[in-house]
Amino acid sequence: MGDEMIRKNNFKSRRAQITIFIIIAILLVAAIILFFVFARGGIEKIIPIGKGTEPLPYIQKCVEDATLGAVGIMMPQGGYLNPQNYKLYEDKKVGYLCYTLNNYVTCITQQPIYISFLKGEITQYIKPKVETCFASLKKELEKNNYQVSIKNMSLTTELSENLILIKIERELTMTKNKEVKKYKDFDTTIRHPFYNLAIIAQEIASQEAKYCNFEYVGFMLLYPDYEIDKITLGYDVKIYSVADRKTKEKLVFAIRSCAIPPGLG
Repeated sequence: MGDEMIRKNNFKSRRAQITIFIIIAILLVAAIILFFVFARGGIEKIIPIGKGTEPLPYIQKCVEDATLGAVGIMMPQGGYLNPQNYKLYEDKKVGYLCYTLNNYVTCITQQPIYISFLKGEITQYIKPKVETCFASLKKELEKNNYQVSIKNMSLTTELSENLILIKIERELTMTKNKEVKKYKDFDTTIRHPFYNLAIIAQEIASQEAKYCNFEYVGFMLLYPDYEIDKITLGYDVKIYSVADRKTKEKLVFAIRSCAIPPGLG
């Protein structure tokens, strides 16, 4: 009997300990929840809005479409939205990245800070389109009885390896039934090899400016992820194309360097 009583008492003791641990755990969880509630000034309610008008994905989709639209225009034209100095090739205005009007002399690089130039072109193209998207978003939200306030926008473009990043800072406040939701950042990241191709194009222009040539076959042996083609038009213009083998995206540009007049080559 004595042993049985001891076992029963031990069992009750363990149950009591477990119960105490459970109570302590519950109190800790409650304390943590209360801390965050008071730290934030209350629990922020999630405001449901009309289908397709959630601000962040709505704007991100708009930005992605506009950015890919810009890149689609720029890549067949040497990275230019509207090239002023170009060679017409396959019904495209292929902009020069390195050019000289004179014969026998090396070309001059047309965009010495090429990546910065490309970022500016993308920003110029997409900014008014993104403004239109914000206006459309505001209209949709107001249809769903929201009061909407949108402040001025800061939009910048960043290019890095296989990525295009559009950074948007803009405060958007939406209010309904005294409940308020604020957004400040609408950054959008798009996977695209534009930067990679532009870096190679920049190197080709640099080599043409120094040596009147670029050894693209040897380059492809070192960097097999890229395909480079060169076509000579007439006696003076080279059309280069640099393609990403995986995505098939292609940047095309023109070079006029060390041109030799016909009959003297």
